[in-house]
Amino acid sequence: TLDTTYVQVKAKERENTAKKWIIKTFISLISMMLIIGIIIYKVDPFMYYRLPETNNYKFDQQYCNAGILKNADYDSAIVGSSMVHLFDPQVARDTMGINPAKLSWGGARPNDLNYLVNEAIKYRDAKTFLFAFDLLFFDSNTTDTSFERPEYLHDDNKLNDIKYLFNTKTYTSTAYVMAKKILGIQQEPFDIDAIHTAGYTTERFEKESALNYYDMKIESNKERKIPTQEEKEISLKRMKENLHVKILSLFEENPQRDFYVFFPPISILLWEAEKEYSTDIMLEFKEYAIKEMLNYDNVKLYDFQNLDDIVLNLDNYKDTIHYSSEICDEIIRNISEDKNLITKENYKEKVQYLRNMINQFDISQYDR
Repeated sequence: TLDTTYVQVKAKERENTAKKWIIKTFISLISMMLIIGIIIYKVDPFMYYRLPETNNYKFDQQYCNAGILKNADYDSAIVGSSMVHLFDPQVARDTMGINPAKLSWGGARPNDLNYLVNEAIKYRDAKTFLFAFDLLFFDSNTTDTSFERPEYLHDDNKLNDIKYLFNTKTYTSTAYVMAKKILGIQQEPFDIDAIHTAGYTTERFEKESALNYYDMKIESNKERKIPTQEEKEISLKRMKENLHVKILSLFEENPQRDFYVFFPPISILLWEAEKEYSTDIMLEFKEYAIKEMLNYDNVKLYDFQNLDDIVLNLDNYKDTIHYSSEICDEIIRNISEDKNLITKENYKEKVQYLRNMINQFDISQYDR
């Protein structure tokens, strides 16, 4: 009996020890998670809770656009794909009297553009939009997005924001930001206007760079199948659906807001490289889209795709589509002065001029 009692006592002690260990471990884990959460909140690598004081942050457009939308001071927005990466909002402030946020989304599909506009309206009641109409990405489904958005950052549910505080992407980015701070790297004051531009600091805007990208595109075209007329018609149908569902709906739902829609000046090299694939369909869609958008009183249209001095001068480009910051500034100034305005009287002529330019272009002048 004594032995039995002894065994029971020892078993109870072991049980109590195990319970204490579990409790201590649980408390330690909770404490560690709390500390990590506080650090993430304080560092805020993707500017979700607040804009940073210095340029010491980790730029990721899926994450950072949510922070810009919620935290920046703006009354309007520059919206587009990488076609607006190098736009300077200060030029718009100086020439148009607006205070825009730059909401750039690489490879933005119409679904992405629709989202950015609606979010800017939701958070800051934005009244004016400079809107890049990028023909390259309309051949997609209406639900497509160029990058998967972390939806928990883009909704109004505060509870699911815990995913921001506890995920490996945020951990690694926090470590990156903290390391830069310790090393004293990029501690200059934060400039929200310069956001999106970091990736372009080492790029060269010159003819040879543009032609090299053209060569790479021609090489990659060898893996592509030339579409049939039926396939082109399917593409055109998708483009029109995106126009009506994701773009025209914005104009219809916001008659009190102004949309300055412009066609960005992609280089002649892109049109040349796409001649067998999508050039004809994009031009047909462009004419259709212009005709439809001209029906809205809150929309002004501008065309920069048929300007010889820009699109034929390859020194304006780093590749076949991306143009320099000087061209970006010129676009804003032109819009402020209503230059290159598209009207019901001139839009067919403008599209035909571009079509002729493409047909007359001779790539062999560059020994290609």
